[in-house]
Amino acid sequence: MKFTRTEDQLTVEGAGGGSVDPAPLVGTWLNTDKRTGGISKLILRQVDGSLLVRAFGACEPEPCDWGEVRGYAFSSGI
Repeated sequence: MKFTRTEDQLTVEGAGGGSVDPAPLVGTWLNTDKRTGGISKLILRQVDGSLLVRAFGACEPEPCDWGEVRGYAFSSGI
């Protein structure tokens, strides 16, 4: 699976070339529904204009640290 929603498909026509400020996303995000498994926590931070995302899996007894990768903020323009 490459996308789950039509908005997730990027096209040349839809690529506006603008930028989205990731600052409002920065912080620690917790999964509050323990039944879902998968990701238990995300830590988002901004360094030199880049968005960095560190994910933690819902492992027991401690969350699995899946490491940090560069992320990208996206907006559908709505």
